[in-house]
Amino acid sequence: MILLLSVCFGNAQTEPSLEPENLTKVEKVYPNPMDEHIIVEITSEEYANATFILMDILGNTVQRWDARELTPGLQNVRLNLKNLHSGIYLLKVVINNKSFVHRLRKV
Repeated sequence: MILLLSVCFGNAQTEPSLEPENLTKVEKVYPNPMDEHIIVEITSEEYANATFILMDILGNTVQRWDARELTPGLQNVRLNLKNLHSGIYLLKVVINNKSFVHRLRKV
């Protein structure tokens, strides 16, 4: 019986995922703390539209930017935050129905 168990469980292998990994993502958001603007560094594997929504800590929309077209590769998007009050904010970036949220502090 011991021999049977070692044969059944001794060579367990995992199957590689057949689903391709999506490499579109927000790499960095800087500077943080922010002053008058931020840079959102995005890697996109395909042409896509990105929407940027700035929310207060309660989730209320403070500012929304028009959709920006992304091209494949690494790109930087600059967002103006000059007229914001000091505080904590959440930046939500939506790319192809996938959301990325970053916490930011305005000084």
